[in-house]
Amino acid sequence: RFYIFMEWFDPAAIGMPPGDVSEENRKKLWIPEIALQNTLKTGVEIHYPPEIVFSEKGHVAAKVLYQAIMQMEIDMRLFPFDTQRLNIVLGLRARRDRDRAVFCRFC
Repeated sequence: RFYIFMEWFDPAAIGMPPGDVSEENRKKLWIPEIALQNTLKTGVEIHYPPEIVFSEKGHVAAKVLYQAIMQMEIDMRLFPFDTQRLNIVLGLRARRDRDRAVFCRFC
């Protein structure tokens, strides 16, 4: 289980009140649809509603709790003193997002 925290700028969010976005306003926003591309099985446990961080700039944030089954190769030669790094490959699912990119800030 892990969270993905997202922040983006959406012109439709300019002028919306700060804080949680109402159902009516949520329909006006572009909300990224994140795809986990290297999982065997993925489930979204909780998709938290977006919130307006800074209305004047259209700054929006949201988080999603995922549960995923992943597979990786591990090197056991140094066990039990080894460390491994699990890479999670993120992408944007919707066709309308082809001109957008995912930028990992705190990976």
